[in-house]
Amino acid sequence: MAARIVLHIGPRKTATTYLQRCLVKLTRRGVIDPSVYPLNSREKDDHNHVPGMIDLLRTYDQIPLQDDAWRHLDGQAASALIDHARQASGPVIFSAEAVAATRLAGARTVIAAFAPAEITVVITARPVGRVLPSSWAQHVRNGNIETLESYLDLRRAERAQMATLETRPDHAFWRSYAYGHLVRRWRSAGARVVVATVPSHPSDPSEMWRRFVAATGLTDVLPADPPRISDAKANASLSLDQSLAIQGFNETARAAGQDRRWTRREHRRMLRHGLRSDPEQALQDGIPEHLHEPVQQWQFDDANDLSVTGVETVGDLADLTATPKPAPSDDEMITALTDTVGRGLLGMQAMHATSDESVDS
Repeated sequence: MAARIVLHIGPRKTATTYLQRCLVKLTRRGVIDPSVYPLNSREKDDHNHVPGMIDLLRTYDQIPLQDDAWRHLDGQAASALIDHARQASGPVIFSAEAVAATRLAGARTVIAAFAPAEITVVITARPVGRVLPSSWAQHVRNGNIETLESYLDLRRAERAQMATLETRPDHAFWRSYAYGHLVRRWRSAGARVVVATVPSHPSDPSEMWRRFVAATGLTDVLPADPPRISDAKANASLSLDQSLAIQGFNETARAAGQDRRWTRREHRRMLRHGLRSDPEQALQDGIPEHLHEPVQQWQFDDANDLSVTGVETVGDLADLTATPKPAPSDDEMITALTDTVGRGLLGMQAMHATSDESVDS
């Protein structure tokens, strides 16, 4: 069994994909040994270990999933990760941001699966005011139809029910982003926990990588400087106008009886073929002004709660209290959305024209 396992659990939208892509690139280049960050754990190359960890947790009904999500998993992906850890002689890094949403019983399930290895859980943390719009965009990209306002209202209602984090499976958001609770949960499960904050005003894009390396404690295994990762590979959030266009598409698709798998596939086609914001004037997401005060209070409360845990932290807790960005005006949204949808329609038209030409030839 691996002497030590570093489990990076994110959560989502806390530089997780960027860090995963760095690890993939370093592995493929031979900078780090392939046993450290396994890329082929289920006869398919993955940039992270979400499938295997979800496979492990869903076996025990310990991860909240939508009805049509991950139903193809059959236990093999989980077994592959466990087998890899058993065969490794040095340290192993697993990265699976979805694991942050599990409850205490799920955390204990993960720790037990890799016993007797020493487990260090690395949590990357970002201010919730910056997470919420990006989280909504990902929610929409997954085929859902809630507007940003309704999504934020739901998170606000859940915030008033923090005592139910362990009893309500559907309260996954705050199980992931109430960082003090997250630390205590994994400590209670038996893990050592380290937090690395996402720089709130990054002047050096390499800083997040350096914080992550320090948090893992694997400074003798991981290089001090990261490889260059393109924005496309780093899973940068969609701009607000792209998200609004996709949200409207989701509503129409659902009304037409299409399932989320079909809807997500069409998203990818649209994003490849023209659904692009003006790169010079992309509409940035933000928090509506009437929610700035409660969101800022959540950030201060969570940073204070995290401080009370005494958890080892790489970075500055002040990173978690950055002022939320303002939401754009209605006029800005209409202008940007009109432009983005127009680009998308032209792109799809060009795609179909190319397809027709290849059929004719």
